[in-house]
Amino acid sequence: MTPRIPKAVEEIKRREAAGYAFDVAEASLDLLMRRAAGWSQPFFDIESYRVHVEERVADDEPPLAEATVKVRTKGTPAHRVSRRAGPGGRARQTRSARR
Repeated sequence: MTPRIPKAVEEIKRREAAGYAFDVAEASLDLLMRRAAGWSQPFFDIESYRVHVEERVADDEPPLAEATVKVRTKGTPAHRVSRRAGPGGRARQTRSARR
């Protein structure tokens, strides 16, 4: 058994203890195993990101979370913003812009 297999098994155990379920996410398990074997393929580079959570008190509204991510794919910059209300809320607004 190569030393990478026990490392991958420990990573799977750690993630399952944190709530991940690989029995319904075969692609995620495949990527985890490939990475444990030394494979990597950078699909994009993260330039920066930020998350802002706004606690709203008017009309008992749920909190509003906004995430902004700037990435570069094949040299092309991209900027994405997504807003969601409450835990697991649906996206309220998504914008994208080129720099």
